[in-house]
Amino acid sequence: MVMTVSDMNSYVQTYSGAALRGFDRTVRVGVTAYIRVYGFDNIYGGLMRAQNGPTASANFYHRFEYVNAANSLFNGYYDSGVTVGGIMYPQDIVDSIEDCVRRAVDLVEGRITNRAFSALLCHGSCHSSCHTSRGRR
Repeated sequence: MVMTVSDMNSYVQTYSGAALRGFDRTVRVGVTAYIRVYGFDNIYGGLMRAQNGPTASANFYHRFEYVNAANSLFNGYYDSGVTVGGIMYPQDIVDSIEDCVRRAVDLVEGRITNRAFSALLCHGSCHSSCHTSRGRR
């Protein structure tokens, strides 16, 4: 089989791009927060006791994907030993695959970013006053 540099570049782009577009993961972070307070309040001078204080649970979903990755992200990611008119050796193929895997990992890592979320607790009277006749706030 005769393969040109252009053929190699085309294969690298087509197959690597398609594999990268398969990266689509959603991570769920489940949080349960509760308050259990028992002690002396130095500010107000009173004893605080909330043995079974408010509890809140929530799920936060974070999606990491690259479903719109262009094949051109892998343009030229073949081994430098692959040249016009040159002989392509098995190691050139191995090195090209290694370059594509490294590039794909770099691109995926670039899509994974830090996320932040807030979980707020409120006591029963706050909850009922916010969700009764005056409507949600």
